[in-house]
Amino acid sequence: MSSALRPETGLDLPPDRPPRVGIIGGGQLARMMAQAAVSLGVEVHVLAGSSDEGVPGVFASVTTGDPEDVAAIDAFADTVDVVTFDHENVSWEALDALVARGVIVHPGPETMRSADKALQREHLARAGEEAAAQRDAAEWVATLTDTPYGDFGRPEAERVAIHREMVQKLIAEGKAYCCTCPPDELERKRKKALAEGSTIVFVDESGLSQRPHRVRTWSPRGQTPVLQYAFNWKSFSVIAGITVLNFYFRLHDGAVKSPQVVEFLGLLLRHIRGKLLVVWDGAAIHRSREVAAFIEGNSRRLDVHRLPAYAPELNPAEYIWGHLKNHELANFCAKHGWELSMRATAALRRMRRRPRLVEAFWKQAELW
Repeated sequence: MSSALRPETGLDLPPDRPPRVGIIGGGQLARMMAQAAVSLGVEVHVLAGSSDEGVPGVFASVTTGDPEDVAAIDAFADTVDVVTFDHENVSWEALDALVARGVIVHPGPETMRSADKALQREHLARAGEEAAAQRDAAEWVATLTDTPYGDFGRPEAERVAIHREMVQKLIAEGKAYCCTCPPDELERKRKKALAEGSTIVFVDESGLSQRPHRVRTWSPRGQTPVLQYAFNWKSFSVIAGITVLNFYFRLHDGAVKSPQVVEFLGLLLRHIRGKLLVVWDGAAIHRSREVAAFIEGNSRRLDVHRLPAYAPELNPAEYIWGHLKNHELANFCAKHGWELSMRATAALRRMRRRPRLVEAFWKQAELW
């Protein structure tokens, strides 16, 4: 079959074949790219780390292979015109080999190397930003005085005393770092939090949709489970704040924006006694004028601290979403938006009544 330069793509392709983009990894970013590619007439092929990662029907094809296996990446590149990535966990050796034999790779190997979080932290540490290499935010936690919903089997005073003892032990052992403060600012915040009895609250947002979150499950041999769902799915957003004792959440129709963040901060101030230290990422909605004005107006009770960039693993609230989607809502196909809303709300209420589960979220973030 003859080929010719296609001006709209800049690629040497057969005239009757659409461009093929190969994505290493079949996660959320890959699915978003696949949806945008449909209107451009581009085929999206995926090299997925497991059979659960890629979603057939969304991508033109899904190939299962190790994203760090040189041979797997090399074979996958032969089937597509351009190689790109859903994540940075790929073999640099394979990328160098692809570029050397003329395969178009975007972003290039040097850019992908700079995306490695370990190298980023080493570079920042060498530059004097020691906090970027430190993971434990336990010193942000001062004496905890919040009043959680529900009864965990102990009187409130006893629960507070237990966690006060735990926090003081962490501080005494020196397991206390701040991800963005210089040492003098960290010491000032630590002393202020201890004196004021502040409660630390990690806050994060996530999205939910009628499209099911697929996970492995059981079925009779030879009878592959089939999930049926509509492509015009409805989306919701959840915002949650987790303390050492409990977590609080709010479900919203559509995306969480500045008014919803302000409303949630107000709810935290209403339901948790004393002063709060809110820790969250640097999302735009957390830096908006409306949110900044609310924080300034409540500065006597509310202080805010920002996590370092590209460090979601430090936020225990992130693991709420992992458990919700991989366990509580796994393979759930909601026919209507209200079904998803009710199911998610009920699941989150069950989760927050399980103190061992809340403890596990903190341990996963290595803050316990």
